[in-house]
Amino acid sequence: MDTEYDFLTPEFLHLIFFKQKNIVIFPHVDLKHLRVLEAFTVGYNLIDLEATALYNIREMVRSDAESYSQTPNYHLIYNLDKEKAKQLLDLENAHMILNVNQNCSDLIDFAHESFIFYNKKSAKFLNYEFTQTDLKMEKIILSLAKTYEMIREKLQGIKSTATKIYSTLMNNPESFDIDRLINAYTLTEQESLIEFTENYYDIIIPDDDGIENEQEKDSISRESRAYGNTNQNREESIPKSMGMATRALDFSDDFEIIKNQNKHIFRVFLHELDEYRQKEINNSNLDLNQFFVPNDLYNYLRRHHWSEGIPESFLNQWKAALNRNGGLSQEELLDFENILRGLDIKNDLIHQIIDGSESKIQKINERSNNNALPSQLNENDQNLGDYEIPPVSDFARFKAWMINTLDAIEKKLKNST
Repeated sequence: MDTEYDFLTPEFLHLIFFKQKNIVIFPHVDLKHLRVLEAFTVGYNLIDLEATALYNIREMVRSDAESYSQTPNYHLIYNLDKEKAKQLLDLENAHMILNVNQNCSDLIDFAHESFIFYNKKSAKFLNYEFTQTDLKMEKIILSLAKTYEMIREKLQGIKSTATKIYSTLMNNPESFDIDRLINAYTLTEQESLIEFTENYYDIIIPDDDGIENEQEKDSISRESRAYGNTNQNREESIPKSMGMATRALDFSDDFEIIKNQNKHIFRVFLHELDEYRQKEINNSNLDLNQFFVPNDLYNYLRRHHWSEGIPESFLNQWKAALNRNGGLSQEELLDFENILRGLDIKNDLIHQIIDGSESKIQKINERSNNNALPSQLNENDQNLGDYEIPPVSDFARFKAWMINTLDAIEKKLKNST
């Protein structure tokens, strides 16, 4: 029989709070027992969602995850079947606890690495190993906190310190001193605090040696302040002696094109940019802002690694990541093409990345200019067998084809009356 104490464990505290993981629990658990896990979701607003009452749960969660909020939402979704659960397991930026009514251990291979599966019957985590994990901090918190409110209070204190660390690092890097900010904690607590801060804010906290001297601190401070200003102020912060050559190497306008065109595409771009940094860049060559300010990292790459333009390999990686996140709608695909054109990517490469042939924008323009679809639907003009229907596996293209075809049929019916 389930009880609330089944989930008030060091392991769940470690995964949900310190590691910021998503949890998949199966089989069915009473909602009143699942809600106990809210104790570990400090920093979020917990929302209960009953899966059977929702039609498009994936889009709801995805849209919520992509919205900006000081207190983001954490979704507790229950009464899930395997099919609905599977639709959620590739959402990288969402924060969720899922309760699936059936055994869903076979879905582990389909899930993003942030999802940890827990078999309630065997009381085991299936894809996370605790043998080498130090849970001392988690055990101390749960042993000293006698009530649910005391657990929340302790974790809220950690969250407040993490916010102070993040704020200082972003706004006043010249005064950043990690030892001073966490000196009220024991060594064990400090390690856990830093782990939470890095995972919650998705940053890497530099060592004290990361900023070597006062002159470098001053430089980082000036760059940080300049980032928040307009392009005019940004240019004014560049020394006159550097002349037009330095300003010509400022790719911030390109970055703004990506940022302003489509929020979802931009978030995936940021993730892939950081992935590229981790795999391809020697971090010792980066200054503090290039670690934590995406625009500065992008400018560094364009100056030192992508001087001939964004490489085809990265563009393909970006497109593949967009496909992994559920694919792009027709509107998003057009936004993506507009971004590539704004970045001065060559036409033939755009065609190759978008669909391997002609671009979506060109197709739609041709349809609107010469009424192509009605012509294709008229047997007197053209044999229907010559009109290629996109495969259902390429759902974005298939959906666009279906909508345009229906529109053409509607127009022909109106014209015939």
